[in-house]
Amino acid sequence: MARTLVKKKIQKAIRDAVSAGDPQDDDVLAAGHMRLYGYYKPSLEAGLYGIEAKQTINATGNDTLQVWNYRGPKANPLPAVERQLFSVAAPQFNLDSKLINTFYPPSGHQDEGRILPHIVFNDPHVPWLRRCGVTFPDPLDPDVNSPDPKLGRNMVPWMALVVFETDELVVQPSDAASIGLTSIASYVPGKLPANGSFDMAIGEYLSKITKNRIYYEAGYTEAAAQSDWDNLKASTDSTSIIFPTKARIQEIFGSGDLNILQGHKFLSHVRNVNTVGFPDAGVQEDGLYSVVISSVTGRVDNTAPVTQVVHLVSLEHYDSTITDKSSPFGLLSATDRVGLVSLFSWVYTSIPEAVNFVQVIQNLAAQMQPIKPPQSVLQSLQDSISNQPTVALKTAAQIIHDRLSSSYTLCRWRTSTGEETVAFNRGPLVSAPTPDVPAKSASTWPSLSMSGKDYQIFDDDVGVMDVTYSSAWSLGRLVAISDSPFNAALLRFRSLVWQQSASNTRLLVNNILPTKTVLSKISASIQDAHLIQPHNFTGPVSRLNPPSTDSVAPPLSHADVAPFFAKALQQAVNANASTDTGEEVYNDFQLASAANSDWELIHNWISNCLYLAKIPAHYLFPEPSQIQGQPDPEAPPSIPNLPPEALRFFFIDHAWLDCFLDGALSCGNHLEPQFDSTRLRIKEVYNYYLRSTIHPLEGQTPPIPRSGFILRSSAVKAIPDLKVTVTARTWNGSAWIKDLNRDPVVQITKMDDFTILCLLDCLPQEMYQVTIAQPPHQQRFAMGASLKPDTNGKIVPELEVRMLYTNLDAATKAAGDTGMWPVATVQPPLTDQGTYYQSETRVIDPTSIANSVNKVLLASSNLSTPVSYDDAVADSCVLGLELNDPSYQLSIDAPAPSGKGPLTPWVRQLWTGSVQSNSKLLTKSPAFKAKVSVKISQPPAITAKQMKEMPPAPSVPRLNSTKIIPKPVSKTEVSLLSTPSIKVTTTINGPQFTVVLHPDYRPPPPTPYQAASGGNIYAPMDFLPTDTINLYDIVLAIRRIKPSTSPGYKLVEIDVELPISDGTDAPDGSGNIREPLIPAGGYNGGGVRMTSNHRFVPTLYTAIDRSKKTVLGIKLIPRSGEPSATIALTNDGRSSDASVRLAECPVAPIVDKSKSVPVAQVGSDGKGTGTSARQPRGICKIVLKEVYLLDNGTTTTITTDGNTVLAGPGVPLWVLKRAGGDVDLNGNAV
Repeated sequence: MARTLVKKKIQKAIRDAVSAGDPQDDDVLAAGHMRLYGYYKPSLEAGLYGIEAKQTINATGNDTLQVWNYRGPKANPLPAVERQLFSVAAPQFNLDSKLINTFYPPSGHQDEGRILPHIVFNDPHVPWLRRCGVTFPDPLDPDVNSPDPKLGRNMVPWMALVVFETDELVVQPSDAASIGLTSIASYVPGKLPANGSFDMAIGEYLSKITKNRIYYEAGYTEAAAQSDWDNLKASTDSTSIIFPTKARIQEIFGSGDLNILQGHKFLSHVRNVNTVGFPDAGVQEDGLYSVVISSVTGRVDNTAPVTQVVHLVSLEHYDSTITDKSSPFGLLSATDRVGLVSLFSWVYTSIPEAVNFVQVIQNLAAQMQPIKPPQSVLQSLQDSISNQPTVALKTAAQIIHDRLSSSYTLCRWRTSTGEETVAFNRGPLVSAPTPDVPAKSASTWPSLSMSGKDYQIFDDDVGVMDVTYSSAWSLGRLVAISDSPFNAALLRFRSLVWQQSASNTRLLVNNILPTKTVLSKISASIQDAHLIQPHNFTGPVSRLNPPSTDSVAPPLSHADVAPFFAKALQQAVNANASTDTGEEVYNDFQLASAANSDWELIHNWISNCLYLAKIPAHYLFPEPSQIQGQPDPEAPPSIPNLPPEALRFFFIDHAWLDCFLDGALSCGNHLEPQFDSTRLRIKEVYNYYLRSTIHPLEGQTPPIPRSGFILRSSAVKAIPDLKVTVTARTWNGSAWIKDLNRDPVVQITKMDDFTILCLLDCLPQEMYQVTIAQPPHQQRFAMGASLKPDTNGKIVPELEVRMLYTNLDAATKAAGDTGMWPVATVQPPLTDQGTYYQSETRVIDPTSIANSVNKVLLASSNLSTPVSYDDAVADSCVLGLELNDPSYQLSIDAPAPSGKGPLTPWVRQLWTGSVQSNSKLLTKSPAFKAKVSVKISQPPAITAKQMKEMPPAPSVPRLNSTKIIPKPVSKTEVSLLSTPSIKVTTTINGPQFTVVLHPDYRPPPPTPYQAASGGNIYAPMDFLPTDTINLYDIVLAIRRIKPSTSPGYKLVEIDVELPISDGTDAPDGSGNIREPLIPAGGYNGGGVRMTSNHRFVPTLYTAIDRSKKTVLGIKLIPRSGEPSATIALTNDGRSSDASVRLAECPVAPIVDKSKSVPVAQVGSDGKGTGTSARQPRGICKIVLKEVYLLDNGTTTTITTDGNTVLAGPGVPLWVLKRAGGDVDLNGNAV
C-alpha cells in the first residue's frame, strides 16, 4: 500500500514509453477535469427477474428443431418454457456504510444555516438503485431532439436528504401509544435518541406500525410479489425509523400533487473526476461519485448555535402513500406522526456567522514551518538564555534550544542497569537535512549492530544519552518480529543461503569436485577401462585401496576458511536475490519474478519501510508539539484556534531508517552470533537494486522519499479527499524554472481523520509550488451567497448565477487558466428569487431554481457571440454546479535555491560501512514523464508566498563531542568555564541528609515531635504496615537537612542499608533483637528507581553490617560531568532531594513485640487532641551513609544509624512497623 502511487506512476511511464506515438484515449479525464451526469441508472433495478431461453436449430432440407427447458412430460400442446428466476438485490431499509464516501457538514461540525447538507456515495448507482415509486418508473424531461421518454435528462431518486431540528422528531408518550411505538424495544419514554431515530426490525415496522408509516403495500399488489411482502413482514433485519409530523413531511415532499416530490430529480447527480492528488489514489484513475443534496437548509434566523439532525430517508412508495386510496395516510391529521425509513444520519450545528474558510487556510499557511516545536516557543526559549545566572546554565539552555530546533525531544529512558533517566530522542522526520551517518568520521559508525547499543551517542555537555538511532534499531527489530510473514521469510532466506554457502565452502576446502565435473569425467574413465586387455592379468583380481593422505578441513570459522565462506555467502545471496532468469537483480518495477519468493517479500518489506510504512505514528512524531499549531490570541473567533491546525515540512533522516532496517534484518540470525555477514550482504544487494535503472526509462532509478510535509487540519475532516499537488523546479542552465515533466509526489495518504502525509522524492528547495484544493466531488452546496431578510422581514436568497458553457470556444478563459468563475450577464429577477426558498419551512424549490437558472443562462448566451449556452432542458448537473459554494485552494510558492544549479544527483543507499558515491550513478534527477493537465474551470486561488527557506544542512553531528553544531568557543567562555565553582573542603560538618520511609499510597509523615519531657511523639500514620493483602512500594524520602545552605561539599555517594531477617532473629549476647525490615530470603521485587531527581543513579546491593548480619543496600551515585564524578551541595535545588522508590517490597513481621512508642492521638473530628498514648510498634534501625570528597583527594564517610541522633530534629533513624494490615486514603484495604 505504501508504494501504490509510485508503482502506478512507473507503470504509466513505462506504458507511455513503449506506446509512444499511439493515439490517446479521449475518454480519459485529464487531471483536474470533471464530467457530470444527470443520473446513473443501473441496468437492472432491484427486483425479481426471469430468463426464458429457447433455441431453434435449422438443418438442410428445411428441417427445424426447437429446444427449451420445460417441466413435466412432453404433451400436445407443447409445454411452456421453464423460466429461470433470479433476483437483483439492492438496499431498501438500511444502507451499507461502505457505500458512503463522505458527507457535509461532518458530524459534530459547525457551519452557517444557508448550507445545504449533501452526501457522496462511492457507487454512482446508489440514488437510483430502486424506483422512487410506481409514478416515476422512467427518466423524465426528454431532450427536445429525442422524444423517447426513456432518454430523459433527469430521474427521481429513491432517497432524499432532509435536515430536521431536534424538537421536530420528539415523540410524546401519547403519540407513541397511538403510533404503536410502545411495543418497540428501542422506545424508552422520555429518552429520545440523539439522532431522533428508533431502531427496530423491518417486520416490526411493517406489522406493528400499521397506519403511521409509508404505504409499502403499493409495491407488492401483484400475486407474484405476495411472498416477498410476507418475507418483509417477517424480516428481523434492523432498520431505523424517524417520526416527523405529517405536516412537516408534506412541506418537504408534497401532499396532493407530486410536483414537489418530482423536484427531487434536480437534487441528485453523478460526478466523474480524475483522482490525481487524492490521498491513497492512483494515476489517471477515474472516480464515479453520486451526490444527493438536501432540499432543506439549517436554521438561518438563529442568534445562537442550533443542533441540526440530517437524515437520508427513503422515498420509495411515498407517491402511493399520498395518492393511493387504500393508503391510511389521508386519514391522519396534520399533527400525527408518520414513520419514515432513515438510511443514514448525522448531527451538526448551525451557527449564525459564517466560518471564514479563506482566513482558516491563510492562517494555516502563515504558521507553516519545518517540523519542530512552534517557532514562537523556540524564540521564547532563545530569549530566556541570556537571563540564566551562570555560564553553565546558559550553555545548557543553548544546547536544549538547539536540540529542539533539530526536532529532538526529551524522553524517559531506562539504562541497562535498570534505573530510569532522561534521554534525547527524535524520529525519522527532521527539520533540516542530515548526513549519511551521525558521526565525526564515517569509519567510526558501525556497518551493523548486534544489539543497537552501538548507535547510542552520549552528550557529555549535559550528561544525557542520545538514543535516537538505538531506539530506531530496537523498533525495527520489534516491528520485524511482530510481522510473522516477514520474520518467517527472513529466517527461511537466511537458512537457505547459509546452507548453500556452507555446502559450497566445504566442497571447495575439502577438494571435492563438483557434481558436474565428476559426471563429465565418467565417459573418459569408461573408455580407459575398455582399453585394458584381459591377458595382461595373471592371478586373482583384487581391488587396491590406497590409504588417504587427506585431512578433514577446518571449520567455517577458521581464519583460512572464512574468506572462502564469505565469498560463497555473497554468491548465494546474489543468486537468490536475482530474477528467475538469473540475469539481473530482482526489481519489483519490472515484470520478471524473483528467483526466491522469500526475497520478493523481504525486498518489498524493505522498500515499504523506506516509505515509512512500518513505523508507528508516535515514533514518526515523538513530540506532539511538532505537529500542533500554536494558539493565536488575536485570531478571529471563526478561525480554529486550537491544534491540530498545522502544516509542517520535513526532511527524512536516512540514517534513522538505516538503523531501523538494520534492527529489522537482525531477526532470524541463529548462525552468526559474532558478525552478521548475511545481513550486510542483503543490504549490499538491495543497494545494487537502488542504483539500477528501470527499463526502458533511461536514467530512472527506483524513487525513494527524501522529504515531505504533514497537514493536520479540521479541513481534512471536512474534506477527506483534499487534493494535494506538488510541482518541482529544474535548472535550465541559467535559472530555476518549473519542471513540467516531473511529479515529485511518491505517496499521499491519510493517517487519521485530520492528518494527511505527503512524501516527495525531492528536497524542499526543489519544490516549485504546493497546492491544496477541494476535490470536485467534495465541494459544499449552499442556497445562494446569503439568506437575508428583505424590507418585509422575509428571508430571500441571493443567488448569483455563474456562466456555464455548452460551447467551450465561447468560454471567457481558456481551460486551465486561473481566475474567478465568470458571472452571468443576466441575473434572476427578484420575483423569481422569492420563489426559491420558503423561510418558514427552510425548504428550497429545486424545480423553480433549475428552470430559472436555465433561463438566465440562455438569456446571457443570447447576448454573446458565439452562443455560449444552448441547452433548453434544465437538469440536475446545472443545478448542482450553480448551488456549489465557491471553492478555494491554497497555493504555496516555494523560494528557489539561493545558488546556481543543478543540484548534485542523488541515489539512496543503505549504510554498509562506507560512503557510496552518487555522482556517477545517475546523470539526471529521477523524473516521471507526465502530460500537462488542463482544467475546464479553475477555482480562485489564495497564494501564500511566505514559505521560508529551509535551514541549511547542519554540520555532521558529533559522536561524544561537545556541541550539536560545533562552533568556536570564545576565550572568555573558556576562562569562565574553567573557574572552580565549588568551595574548598577540608572537613564535613556532620550529616547533611536524613531519610524517612513511608508507603507509596500515603505522603511522608511529619517529623516526630520532641516532647518537653523528653522523647519523641510519632504521628499516627508514621509506620510501615505488615500483613497487607498486596505488596506495596516503599518510598525512601532522602532529603537535605538544610537545603537552603550552600556548604559546597562534594558528594560522592549516598548509601541506605535496611536490615534483612536471617530466619531466626535471635537476641544477641546483650538480649537485644535486631528488628528486620526485609523478610528472610531477601528482596525480589521490581527494583529501585528515583522518584523525581534524576541526577542520581540508584542501584541495589547486599552487605554485612557490624552485627554480622545481611542488609539490603541502596546506593545513589550522582550523574556528573565533573572529573571527580561528584555533585556539589548548593542551594540551587539540584541536591536537595534524592528520594527513591523500592518497588513491591515485602515487610517482615514484627519480631520484638515488646516495643512501643508514644503516638499522637486524634479526635473524632480528625484534629489532634494534644495527648499521646503508647502503642506497640516494631522498631527497625536503618543506616544512612554519606561519602564526600575532600580537597586533598581523600574521601570521608558520615554514618547515621538508629542509635545516632541527627543534628537539628534530634530524631534517630527508626522505621516503625505496625501489624494488622492497613487501608489507603480512600478506605480500601491494602
